Amino acid sequence: MTPKAIPPAEACFVICVEANQLAVQAQLLCESIRRFAGRYAASRIVAVSPRPGLAIEEDTARRLRALEVEPVFLPLNLTGSPYGPINRIVAGRWAEETLAAPFLIVLDTDTLFVAEPDFTAEDVGVRPVDVKGSASAGPADPLDLYWGRMAARAGLSLDNLPWIETSVSRQRVRTSCNGGCSVVRRELDVLLRTAEVFFDSFAAHD
Repeated sequence: MTPKAIPPAEACFVICVEANQLAVQAQLLCESIRRFAGRYAASRIVAVSPRPGLAIEEDTARRLRALEVEPVFLPLNLTGSPYGPINRIVAGRWAEETLAAPFLIVLDTDTLFVAEPDFTAEDVGVRPVDVKGSASAGPADPLDLYWGRMAARAGLSLDNLPWIETSVSRQRVRTSCNGGCSVVRRELDVLLRTAEVFFDSFAAHD
């Protein structure tokens, strides 16, 4: 049976945008959605500016609105940390708690669409990391201890993390997925739980 596609009206793209290189990237991403995303070309897009000190300027907001993108200015990331992915984590949590769309598609701004994507109506959709990076290759890997602690924070055993193959380097690693392209069924609170686990680790400087 062919998996059911997410109806365009039930999908909402969520991105982060700031007054830096993300402003240009966000505009290109949104243009690519509107031009090349096929059935999803008219789906809702929300662009979150989560750090007050890097809030986008009105000119950027105006260009986004011209693409029917909704800029949102909220102080979601007050950590002071230079770690950029925190923006995506807090924006995803906010979107899951606030927006009404049944499915959220959370994207990094360095993404571009060149054809209609296949978004299936599953609970979660993610893709493996491209290369090993900070993933664990198993018990002999020094990073395995870190992933054991992260699994414990999520209430899991490390052995609950299945083995996958990285998409570019073709290495066998414990599950580690690219958070810059995630599709979630909003009612399941996947992004909320992600934020809880991350900030638990962040507070402990893990």
